[in-house]
Amino acid sequence: IKHLECTQFQIVNDVWIPYRYFCNDLQQKRSEYYEVEQVTANVPIDDKLFDFDFPKGTIIRDEIANMRRKFGIIP
Repeated sequence: IKHLECTQFQIVNDVWIPYRYFCNDLQQKRSEYYEVEQVTANVPIDDKLFDFDFPKGTIIRDEIANMRRKFGIIP
């Protein structure tokens, strides 16, 4: 069981973004605190950033689409 609290929201290019996060893991009795230093939102990015060279044998699993793919293997 975890509790996540987001605070210090700021608008970055028309998107509300929390700059502070506090996560309390009640099962492991551990707390974590994160503070964002820099954010960009709604900016164009190069399509090449979505090209990945996976090593042979890498397995990618998409649980939402219920798909699985193993790279380097011909289906």
